[in-house]
Amino acid sequence: MKRINYLITPTERIFGQALRSAGSPPRLPLVVLVGALASLILPYYVETTRLHYLERAGAEYRMRLAKTAVDVQRVRSLERDVTRLRRLSDEVASIRRSGELRANEIAALGNELPRGVWLTALREDGQALDVEGGGGRLSTVAAAIVALARLPQYTGARLVAVRSEAAGPEVTYAIVLERR
Repeated sequence: MKRINYLITPTERIFGQALRSAGSPPRLPLVVLVGALASLILPYYVETTRLHYLERAGAEYRMRLAKTAVDVQRVRSLERDVTRLRRLSDEVASIRRSGELRANEIAALGNELPRGVWLTALREDGQALDVEGGGGRLSTVAAAIVALARLPQYTGARLVAVRSEAAGPEVTYAIVLERR
């Protein structure tokens, strides 16, 4: 006996002819296909999400780096300023010390002069010191030249000029002291 189905199937309505199925619908291949698609789509989604996160983090780091670069430039500028100011401070200290050294040198010159001899001028000339002055007698001027030549910071004294004024007993002199 043959079964007859009097109901019209949807495929008959559309195509005018009933399509015959080969049995039950293929569920296992469909599940495998969905699983394969999911195993492709899920890692793609995860990696895409990670990529977007890393791009945002990279943009943040670039902004931080740009801000830090400005700060680094400021710090380097400050370092150069500090170095320059330290160098200037050292130069100022050197000048201050040299003033004290010069004052001590002049004081030593004055202390070595015998009574009746005085200084009128001191001039720095390279490694030499030009000394001019006067005295009451020629013998005291000679004693002054010998005393100045014995100072430890000078190698010797060279007499440049001696002059005696006819109007008075004063003698003027000029000597050069060579530095060590």
